[in-house]
Amino acid sequence: MRVLVACEESQEVCKAFRALGHEAYSCDIEPCSGGHPEWHLRCDALELLKIQWDMILAFPPCTYLSNAGAKHLFRGGILNQERYQKGLEAKEFFLKFLDADCPKICVENPVSSRIYEMPPHSQEVQPWMFGHPVQKKTRLWLKGLPPLEPTDIVDPECGCHEAGTWFMKGGKDRQKNRAKTFPGWQRLWPNSGEVSVVDDIKLTLLGNKEAAKRLTDAGVLVPCPFCGGEAEVVAYGPRLLRPSRNHVYSVSCNECEMMFGWDVDYGGRYDTEYEVMLAWNTRAPILSAEELQRLEVKP
Repeated sequence: MRVLVACEESQEVCKAFRALGHEAYSCDIEPCSGGHPEWHLRCDALELLKIQWDMILAFPPCTYLSNAGAKHLFRGGILNQERYQKGLEAKEFFLKFLDADCPKICVENPVSSRIYEMPPHSQEVQPWMFGHPVQKKTRLWLKGLPPLEPTDIVDPECGCHEAGTWFMKGGKDRQKNRAKTFPGWQRLWPNSGEVSVVDDIKLTLLGNKEAAKRLTDAGVLVPCPFCGGEAEVVAYGPRLLRPSRNHVYSVSCNECEMMFGWDVDYGGRYDTEYEVMLAWNTRAPILSAEELQRLEVKP
């Protein structure tokens, strides 16, 4: 999957996608700090929207949009016209990503000031939903992607604006520090619902063992290598040569009825469902691009 991670200099999200075999690129007008300049496109991210991507994740600047800056927007009870115009420009930049020609889009920003009338968001997440004991409400605008599911809910110990947190540190990197996204949900984007399953199936068919294990952990079997049909695990009772086993397992294709890990005496050759699934997912031959395409267009 070809992925653009826009407005990201840290490369944390980019690296999470790369670890799963995706062709991901970070993009920012600043040089990257993630250690992989070969994956970083230092340019105006809007120019890259002219290229076709399979997925876009964008972290546009929130300085003038964020509700946290409302005190500067209405200082003395009067609308600061200069700051307001900069906010409108930031909204226009934001919408370029949300309206991009791409099937899978996620745009991230904090809670925006109501004066900018941002489009309805899809989801609000907090760091404490993903193992980080901090409060920092973040909104996601999603297209073609499922909402993130909490993975490790913990009790928040502090708000991001409390003294001593990374958010309140000063210095020349203050703005970069405030823009950091927590790794607890950074790691979830490459695994967003069926997006990762489809790509892991492709990687598995091409011989990627890590992708095969992820599919097995998720309870997914790759298609039959002979007909492309759907496969399922079959459980057998004890057989002649394994009378002490309650069940033994094999895999069967529902279309061509090919059996894997089975014989007359043993029934299934594997003692657990997980073992036979992993064996099936890792036994598929490495397919050429042409063979993979034939599986995809199977009537």
